[in-house]
Amino acid sequence: LHNLLPLLGFPREPLFDIRYAHQLIHPDMPHDLGFMTSVYTNMNYHKDDVSDWSEKNLPHDTTLWEYNIKDVITTHRIKDRLVQDLKELNLYDFYVGYTTPFRRVIFEMEEKGIKIDTTLRDEWTEFVENEELPIALDIINKMAGQELNPNSSKQLGTYLESIGVVVPRTAKGNYTVKEETIEDLIVKYPHHRTFLKQVLCTRVLKAKELGTYLRAPISPDGRMRTEFGYTVTGRLTSKKNHNDEGTNLQNWAKYLRAIFIPEEGHVFIDPDLRAAEAMCTS
Repeated sequence: LHNLLPLLGFPREPLFDIRYAHQLIHPDMPHDLGFMTSVYTNMNYHKDDVSDWSEKNLPHDTTLWEYNIKDVITTHRIKDRLVQDLKELNLYDFYVGYTTPFRRVIFEMEEKGIKIDTTLRDEWTEFVENEELPIALDIINKMAGQELNPNSSKQLGTYLESIGVVVPRTAKGNYTVKEETIEDLIVKYPHHRTFLKQVLCTRVLKAKELGTYLRAPISPDGRMRTEFGYTVTGRLTSKKNHNDEGTNLQNWAKYLRAIFIPEEGHVFIDPDLRAAEAMCTS
């Protein structure tokens, strides 16, 4: 839909998004068109027809149009069934009065993005790459008494077993040293806690601060755009968008959030959640 904005402009009411209507009714189920087609219609499953596009003896335009037309027909039929379900569950007014307007706000957030202080972003990236990360790696090497890549499952697993730490393995015999595994090892081997914590710290610097946050692709206009969604419980989530730009915007460390810049004449507001909790529990 974002790609159609230059041609069609922002969508206007009435709006009905079958994905979010279905999510409101069945939050724990898949919400893709293929699944809903099989549940809400008696049409033949057509989502695998995309494989026909590679067939040289088929007219690509015809295949594409037939595929798109089937999408339109199934979407309309699913919409009628979802409206019926929403009304039976007394959720239709909530969907029309809250979910749809909120999705419009989210859509505008996705399209507009957020301004980034690219200078500060580059400075912090350089600082982590040239100062923090080398120091963290040097500490690991000194503690291990050898050159050790904490992101290498084989190197880390081999070293840990050499000092008596039993590391889980996959069915193929490869070491499993993901973050949650290391957290479990810290509990099981408290005398190796300092080293294992240092491994986690180093991984956070490289994989999270650099890989996920500071190096997250931004748009050519210097804004970070992302795609928003929901968890099963309704909490807002975010990830890279359809252009492979942006990242999860909700788990940034507070000091990293300084690279986000409010629009001119505006300010960011940080809610006092402790006060909110006190009001809810009083």
